[in-house]
Amino acid sequence: MKNKEIKKRIITSLFLIVLLILTFFYSYILLISLILISIISWIEFNALISKIFKKNKFRIDFLKLSLKALSLIYLTFFSTLVFDGITTPDTKIYTIFLFSICI
Repeated sequence: MKNKEIKKRIITSLFLIVLLILTFFYSYILLISLILISIISWIEFNALISKIFKKNKFRIDFLKLSLKALSLIYLTFFSTLVFDGITTPDTKIYTIFLFSICI
């Protein structure tokens, strides 16, 4: 049971490391992966908001809409910063350093 889990984690880790390396060399792969990750994150965040706020009052609907808009703005801003950080040669080293800290 644990061997399957470890094997799955190692395969996922290798895939993510290869994807990270490819994103540093090819900006198209970076752009596509950022778009996919942002869409998946936004869908998950919308699902969480829907689970937290179940009532259909105007005030709660406005709050849900505001939170969805803020999350979309945040994801757009974050994706733009990451794309700009990786594609600019001056800040590429700092971006690699930040990613290595996160991992």
